[in-house]
Amino acid sequence: MHTNLFLRRLLPKSSLLNNINHFDCIFSKSSLSNNVLRIKNEIISKSNGSSERFFSTEIDQLEKDFQKSIANSQKIAEIDNDLKLKMYALYKQGTIGPCSGEKPSMFNVVDKAKWQSWKSLGEMSSIEAKKQYISLVEELMKSASATEKESEPYLVFEERDHVYWIRLNRPKKFNALTPDMYQGIADALKRSAEDPEIKFAVVTGTGEYFSSGNDLTNFTTALKKFDGDMVKALQSSRDQCQQFVSAFIDFPKPLIGIINGPAFGIMFTTLGLFDCVIATEKASFISPFSSLGISPEGCSTYTFPRIFGTSIASELLYFNYKMSVEEALRHGFVSRIVKSNELNQHVNEWLYGENGLVKTCYPSSMMNAKSLVRNEETRLALHEVNKIECDLLHQSWSSDECREALQKFYTRK
Repeated sequence: MHTNLFLRRLLPKSSLLNNINHFDCIFSKSSLSNNVLRIKNEIISKSNGSSERFFSTEIDQLEKDFQKSIANSQKIAEIDNDLKLKMYALYKQGTIGPCSGEKPSMFNVVDKAKWQSWKSLGEMSSIEAKKQYISLVEELMKSASATEKESEPYLVFEERDHVYWIRLNRPKKFNALTPDMYQGIADALKRSAEDPEIKFAVVTGTGEYFSSGNDLTNFTTALKKFDGDMVKALQSSRDQCQQFVSAFIDFPKPLIGIINGPAFGIMFTTLGLFDCVIATEKASFISPFSSLGISPEGCSTYTFPRIFGTSIASELLYFNYKMSVEEALRHGFVSRIVKSNELNQHVNEWLYGENGLVKTCYPSSMMNAKSLVRNEETRLALHEVNKIECDLLHQSWSSDECREALQKFYTRK
């Protein structure tokens, strides 16, 4: 499932995901010398009488290349979790040899994932492990270089004819939200709310997905930010979630969602705070909280029962129900479905045409109407729900159920 929906439990500072490339990679000159000598002897024993000098030169070069690769790995900004595990395993196999330790407890998710990855290399020689490590880092460096050249901002903001556009622009990661994106969206809503020239705000996505929700690496980022302090990192993530949702609650102007594809997690739940949602036939909606061992957010425990009724809301919030765009239309969650190949033309005409919203709707009138629909009492209730949801979400990140969900994720094939 292409999703980064669930909010991960933070890991200790020495965890796999916190500088995994550097994990156990700093060792003494003595251990390095012993390692080089061991590999030299390994090669010489298989050389069938070939020159020891030749093989000593070869292994010295291999060790230099290996150390260079370790240093280069620190320059790579983003590495997928599976590749981090592979790098860890190859490093351990190359410097220590085959895995001989006991299998960690099922509740020790990270150590178990590392153990399984290392164990999977079996009796691979230390020479071969180092060669594969070097090759892997070279490929990652090439990929990182290409990505850097092609990189674009994850959020694109545009003020166009009294409409403030917020576009999620991370299609290779299915528009999963990073900490900077959470903050960027909240700040953009505040700017557009304060700008008297802006009548509407529109949120949409680039690519096949509207958004796959929360990015899996966010808590690793928070953990690094707070020098491995799990308590502070969890609290920071909780506060960011509350601030993000509050920006939607307090937005005083019409807020429109243009849903170009699947919407997961927090970018599904917060749609209940939008004023109008248009979607293509490719859209679908899911909030798989219980399968991830976490609790709902986005004020969905308040908005969903009022939009869908108790029974359907329960399926969405408890049972990981995936709702089609057609069903969302029947419930009034979506106001219309537009063919994906006609979406841009439809939206442009709807907003900017001769009879479009920009030319026919007075801003004060719309804001007054919204202030009646979302009056002060409703806003206060939403803020209270948001706080309670974020408090419970904060607790769920440390639960056994969330740890088990993490284990399933890290051991998936």
